[in-house]
Amino acid sequence: NVGKFRYAGNGNPDEALAEVADFVGEYDPDIVAFQEFYVSDPDAVESRFSDYPYCSKYLFRTSSGNYFGNVTFSKFPIESSGKIKFDGSTNLVLYSDIDIGGSTIRVYNQHLESNSISLASLIKKISGRDDSFSEELVNAHEKLINSNERRGRQVRTLLDDVSSSGGMALLCGDVNDTPMSYSFRTLRRGRKDTFTQAGDGFGASYSVLWPLLRIDYIFVPENYDVLLHITPRVGFSDHYPVLASFIIKDENE
Repeated sequence: NVGKFRYAGNGNPDEALAEVADFVGEYDPDIVAFQEFYVSDPDAVESRFSDYPYCSKYLFRTSSGNYFGNVTFSKFPIESSGKIKFDGSTNLVLYSDIDIGGSTIRVYNQHLESNSISLASLIKKISGRDDSFSEELVNAHEKLINSNERRGRQVRTLLDDVSSSGGMALLCGDVNDTPMSYSFRTLRRGRKDTFTQAGDGFGASYSVLWPLLRIDYIFVPENYDVLLHITPRVGFSDHYPVLASFIIKDENE
């Protein structure tokens, strides 16, 4: 999740995008999944990552006339793509059917419901013993309940599509929930979490309250061999990038 490119490049989205592109070039992954990708011209998205001949995207138009959403780049052919939208939300799942060595794998690039809570604000009120803290804590609790319910529905909608597609599926992106959550447990069922397979340390992917929060994941089919999982602590976003390497196997292998 690149956070609409607000956090790097001295607050200039174009400069932040250039820094992210340089980072991607350094690691040179075969597939890249972005959430909250922000751009003024949606037709120029592909030109930013010229090393990737294939791209699928779905972008919402903002009130300022700019665009943001999910983008997937691939060095392998994208045969088809589609989106799963959620009512009353700009959160979505973008899926891409990618031909890798003759096998088609559906990559789900997911951005699920956030909690819409300012953790920084709460922390300041706790440390300052602000009288309005109790009221804000109650509001935060209600937001958590509502967002958990919405996220649960989104997870079930996503998995309905996984089941109906009938093929190999890889799920990645911003789940906005921890490994103790219903969302995580449900998405991992029948799949491998690349961090638990090959990660090290905390694996936290959210910079606020680091190292407590791991909310971004890559889930691969159970028969894949996971070789690497890293979460570089770079300041391009309030999320850290999640990178994994694995051996892709046929469904019956």
